[in-house]
Amino acid sequence: MTLSRATLDMGGVAFDVHHDARIPRDLLSPIGAVCAHGPDRPEAGARIELVLAESDFIDAPTGRPSFFHGRVRVFADEDACLTIDDGTARVLVAPGGSIVRARLSRAALAPESIFARTTMNIALVLALRWREHFHIHAGLCELPDGRAVMLVGPSGAGKSTTTALLGEAGLRMCCDDACLLTRMGDIVFATPLARAFHLAAALLPRLPGLATHGWNEIAPGRLEARTPPPPSLPQSVAQIVVVSPERLARTRVARISPADGVAGLLESSALVAAEGLPHARAHLEVLGLLASQARIVSLTPGPDFFDRPRAIWDDMQAAFAETSS
Repeated sequence: MTLSRATLDMGGVAFDVHHDARIPRDLLSPIGAVCAHGPDRPEAGARIELVLAESDFIDAPTGRPSFFHGRVRVFADEDACLTIDDGTARVLVAPGGSIVRARLSRAALAPESIFARTTMNIALVLALRWREHFHIHAGLCELPDGRAVMLVGPSGAGKSTTTALLGEAGLRMCCDDACLLTRMGDIVFATPLARAFHLAAALLPRLPGLATHGWNEIAPGRLEARTPPPPSLPQSVAQIVVVSPERLARTRVARISPADGVAGLLESSALVAAEGLPHARAHLEVLGLLASQARIVSLTPGPDFFDRPRAIWDDMQAAFAETSS
């Protein structure tokens, strides 16, 4: 079987990809930038082999899943091998995270398949834990000084919407969905994953500054930017906004303690509690260090949320200043 080679960039980490010629290289484009593998490109520390397989290989995995994500199930065995299964594809992450092997049925290659956006994405995120790169569901915007403000909170709280609001206020939007956290000495850096921004269609008229991104409707009432943001370098996180799922009559910004900040980070870091995953202690340490290095405020949106984005950003800065006094 002839294999083609390419390189996948995910959050600044390069993966050397070997794929069967029948599998299109752009299958992985929802995860990150994919380019041809040339002789001048350094070998990456992890390899992904994607191979078309007979449909009967997808028998039900045994054992109790470590966690679920929709129909994707993740299993960890006693040898620290991870299996990610969605019923149409199965991915094995070898202990140490250096080898990731995927077996796909034809259904996994269909346009509506969740393989690239979800199944393979989860597998790569898990592989990176051995390198102590930890996934967090968060928005990230760049501050004028080059550092970052991170938006965290529980699912459905409005992290993506708040990221869009800060974009409307003039900040550079780096990502609205996910980052990789990495410790470098005593500083935690966040590397945005270069995914296309998402937005509820009803919100676009209220955020006219974002119209220049260009949007496609991917589901009723749901928009996706036509191109993902360019890759960003790791950024030191200077400020954290914990977005509350509650709603008030008027938007409120308030300072909170580092302990409450850790709680907000945990709500955006589901993998820290999953059973059997490697480097759980290091993951917790990174979250604690991040909460201690950054100024933290909470944001509870109200109906005025979109009417005064610049004023709300000014309110955030005033609250951040209080946390340093």
